[in-house]
Amino acid sequence: MIELTSGPARRAAYEASGAWDETTLPVRVAEHAARDGSRVAVVDLTGRRSKTFDELHRDAGKVAGFLRSVGVEPGDVVGIQLPNWYETTAIVLGALTAGAVVNPILPIYRHKELRHMLSVGQARVLFTPPSTAGSTTPRWPAS
Repeated sequence: MIELTSGPARRAAYEASGAWDETTLPVRVAEHAARDGSRVAVVDLTGRRSKTFDELHRDAGKVAGFLRSVGVEPGDVVGIQLPNWYETTAIVLGALTAGAVVNPILPIYRHKELRHMLSVGQARVLFTPPSTAGSTTPRWPAS
């Protein structure tokens, strides 16, 4: 058996080397957007769509604003049952920006598994696609 958790000694070593700090993913994306927002941040699985750091930062901010408007507070759980789409990235980043805990749920899960995940995870909000059958491109709000 191998210990895979990062104990205090390993954490201290990573921090001393500069590999770890307290910066969060939303802060890193915001820094990239401020530095050179036109650079590509995300490319979808098929390579047909790409989004810049500016777009990712903007869309994550919209998601964070939505979550706050529906009462999600820091520490609340947000369930995300989405395929590997750009929108999944923006939603995860938006949830983290709002201070939520992300509970990723496999898209293949159906009623029984989903009920269990939502019950155990106590998600306040769940993001799902309208349908994934044969779809490679979601409907994303234009505004």
